[in-house]
Amino acid sequence: MRGWLRAATSLPRRSALLPALMAVFGWALTGCGAGDGSSTESGEPSRDQARTFVDREAAADAFLREAQPTALGGAQAVLQVGDGSAGSRFRALVRFDLSWVPADAQVSRAELRLYLDNLAGASGVYTVHRYTGAWTEATATWAVHAGQFDPTVAAQRTLDASLIGRRVTFNLRQLAQEWVRTPSANRGLLLRGPESLAGQRAFLGSREQSLPFRRPVLVLEYVDPNAGITLTPVASGLTAPVFLTHAGDGSGRMFVVEQPGYVRLLQGGVVSATPFLDIHTRVKYQGERGLLGLAFHPQYAGNGRFFVFYSTSAGGQMLSRLSEFAVSAQPDEADPASERVLLEIVKPEPNHNGGMIAFGPDGKLYIGTGDGGGSGDPGNNAQNLGSLLGKLLRIDVDAGSPYGIPPDNPFAGQAGARPEVWAYGFRNPWRWSFDRRTGRLFLADVGQARWEEIDLIRRGGNYGWRVMEGRACFPNGSVCSSAGLQLPIHQYDHTLGCSVTGGYVYRGNRHRSLDGHFFFADYCAGTVWSLAQDATGRWVRRERATSVNVTSFGEDEQGEVYLVRQDGAIERLDASGAGPVRPIRSGSSTAPPPPAGETPGLRPPPRRAPHGGWPATAAAPPDRSRRR
Repeated sequence: MRGWLRAATSLPRRSALLPALMAVFGWALTGCGAGDGSSTESGEPSRDQARTFVDREAAADAFLREAQPTALGGAQAVLQVGDGSAGSRFRALVRFDLSWVPADAQVSRAELRLYLDNLAGASGVYTVHRYTGAWTEATATWAVHAGQFDPTVAAQRTLDASLIGRRVTFNLRQLAQEWVRTPSANRGLLLRGPESLAGQRAFLGSREQSLPFRRPVLVLEYVDPNAGITLTPVASGLTAPVFLTHAGDGSGRMFVVEQPGYVRLLQGGVVSATPFLDIHTRVKYQGERGLLGLAFHPQYAGNGRFFVFYSTSAGGQMLSRLSEFAVSAQPDEADPASERVLLEIVKPEPNHNGGMIAFGPDGKLYIGTGDGGGSGDPGNNAQNLGSLLGKLLRIDVDAGSPYGIPPDNPFAGQAGARPEVWAYGFRNPWRWSFDRRTGRLFLADVGQARWEEIDLIRRGGNYGWRVMEGRACFPNGSVCSSAGLQLPIHQYDHTLGCSVTGGYVYRGNRHRSLDGHFFFADYCAGTVWSLAQDATGRWVRRERATSVNVTSFGEDEQGEVYLVRQDGAIERLDASGAGPVRPIRSGSSTAPPPPAGETPGLRPPPRRAPHGGWPATAAAPPDRSRRR
């Protein structure tokens, strides 16, 4: 099933709950309950749809939407009740995936909304039931047999010609609550039309011929009692900060990477006026390029070695460079003359640079690289083991010249493959990190046009790009095979955001309730989430905060997690309790207006500078142009 899940976003930045989640109907619905919802709204859904997100989580709707397009009479993404033949039972299956909703969430509203595009004479009472049969892609959804659904009516509505072009709603709160608490009980819903009418069809939430596309939705509003966080200010006034880390030397210092080419010390809430490292004359800072990564040697306290990843150029070529530096005799200042270049990668385009570097628990240095840029990875670099682009690399900086290849690297010795490659098939792995307790590597790969993804990295794994984007074939509508590919543990689509920023698994000592949660964000939407496995092993996402343009996360020596903000601020992530539900617009109710200058829904990313890059006062996030 490909449940389409939406969330309202006009919430306070330090929102302590995940209210107003709207689940959009693709061809899967999970959420329903007793009641006879019977409200109607006419006209275009512009304001309401602008307020919401859509998150397609799975793909059991393939039969309706993709595998059988002609069986739908030429309509696209249509919920068709009745197949137009004699003896039609006027039924259609619909299902949402709510498996990601925390089991302890308290559902306060669940409304199934359908736009009636064409009734074709099939007036009468339409009812919603639990579906109890097996959901498969080959299900003949308009010919469900008796016994495959619960005859108890969950909700009902009389539809007639006066409602064509209008939205109707069904109240399904009770069943939504049950399915949130017990996801295994969710087998979808059956929308059942009047069985006395044969040879007719009703189209709901469709785009039939020239009609506008109006997706059916499930408006789901709930309180997550454990989702709240507080963002505690730590520092401000930085210029285009893109990363924060520590040296592991017991000093308590933190180091902030500024994209123009500086590394600054942060200690006791004070940012150093004199940079720890200044290489701005070597760094090509424009758009997504700049000083992007920083990692301190595991024995930095004794050897003073650290490593940076930055954009530069030479001989008319764009380069990504990995270099080693050393601290000077002054512990708060590096020696810029100590640079030793370890690796240079030629870039065909200025975007998709990756840039994150970190030492793993094995003491080896890992390097994330983008696919080289351009729409759709035109050079197919990510799938080419002979290229260093679109990869996660692993090298030994304590052996060889300029570095060594660990003998257990998966492609070491393979003809035609670069021995540095640890995993491949990435578009732009902007930020990733190791769980300091388990050693697992969580990676956020920035998507192109549809999907953002979180991956759990395995040795030698192929993560799909450009064969797949998230769990979907790329390009959209193509046919592919996922055999041999590592699919993401979580994904969200571009109605929830447009550029994922990876983070850290919280392992600090201040907030036990956050332990084990992987925090990540979307730069465009300004939303912060966490992801964690429950007792059954499923990955559960919680919305933690909104209106935060996060360019990166960081971690201090004690495991506390920090947010690096586009506006030059650093904030520490702290736990707090849940807050009250914030109402959303539904039926005749009205939500509080958005802040001045904002439209409801996705908060707009910062405006581009006249030269087409990002403002000089703002960090250039990993990939903001969805046409590239």
